[in-house]
Amino acid sequence: MKNVKQVVDIILEKTPDNIDIDNLKAELEKEINIKEIHHVHIWSMNGESNYLTMHVVIDNNETRENIIKLKREIKKHLHEKNINHATIEIEYEEEKCNSTNCEP
Repeated sequence: MKNVKQVVDIILEKTPDNIDIDNLKAELEKEINIKEIHHVHIWSMNGESNYLTMHVVIDNNETRENIIKLKREIKKHLHEKNINHATIEIEYEEEKCNSTNCEP
């Protein structure tokens, strides 16, 4: 019966049980120079590999080099949490998020 629950969770693209989004956001905001993280979605396609999309708000003055370094640091941290593929949308502090249901 456990396999049925896992299959249903995968089909529904549910956040894996071993990942707490709020805790993950707090860790990233504390450890890496990020103003804010929002619009976070985490799911698994096979019960083993986890995928993530999120919006990361940064200071308006960040350089290209710092943004590249920032993404690398975020992906390293996510990999340690068994999130193997991440799509990170960078937003500047004064930029308005235009995605549906985009909440800070």
